[in-house]
Formats: sequence, C-alpha cells, structure tokens
Amino acid sequence: MSVGDYPRVRLAHVHSETSLELVVFSSTTTRYSLHPLPVRRPASGVVEDVVSCGSCGTTVKIRVFSPRLRWQLKLCWFSVFLIGVVIEAVAVNYQVVLDDQDKARALQYLLYIPGCIGLTAAIIGLIRFFTEDGVRLPSYLRDSRHRLRRR
Repeated sequence: MSVGDYPRVRLAHVHSETSLELVVFSSTTTRYSLHPLPVRRPASGVVEDVVSCGSCGTTVKIRVFSPRLRWQLKLCWFSVFLIGVVIEAVAVNYQVVLDDQDKARALQYLLYIPGCIGLTAAIIGLIRFFTEDGVRLPSYLRDSRHRLRRR
C-alpha cells in the first residue's frame, strides 16, 4: 500500500442481523452492503475524513493512516505476538522442568495462568498483524449500523 492509494477496506452498511442460538452452538447472520471509501492514504500522519454511506446517506467519520504508520502498527502487533510466544515458551519450559519435582506441584499449576496469557497474546497479535489495514472508525459504540469490511 503506497501513498495516494485507496484503502482495501470498504464501508459496510448493516441492513439486518439475526442470531440463532441452540444448545450446542450459536450463529449470527449479518446482511450488509459494501461501499468504497474515497479517501486516499496520506504521505505522513493520519487523515480524518467524513464519508457518506451509499445506502442510508448518513455521514461517518473515518481515520486513514499513512503507509509508514500502518507498517508501525503491524510491527507493534507482531511484537505482541512475539512477546506472547516467549511468555508461553517460558511457562511451558518451567512446567516441564517442574514436572520431575514432587514438591513444586502448586507452582506447576500456577504456571498455567501466564501460559494462557501468553497464548492469548500470541493469537491476538498474529490475527491483528494479518488484518491491520490502517483504517479506523472513531467509535463502534455510537454507530452500530456501519462497520469496516475487507474486500
């Protein structure tokens, strides 16, 4: 993604959401229409622009980051992934070492907590690394009818 290019995401106008909840699983079906974002990436910094929705005509504020800021965000998410992997590796390593010792059973079970935290951080960091696009809506709480979707 270079300077002046349009983002790869589109504005989605949500028409309806239906939820189906059964004993074993739950499912949500969302119907929406996609509209392009006519905002170019800036050379540096962040651009805040107002875009009108193609379905309902309301205006929505969006923020578009420069390619350099987008890359820095991707690196931050990758560092969260690496930190999570290191925490998980250390926790598993200590669990294996403490498995031989009978006296350290309580400490071995306490190491599941940082292991779960590390695994969660690694998963979230990896997902956000691959989905980071440098486009944000200011708030999800104010407007539940509009979202950002990838092409």
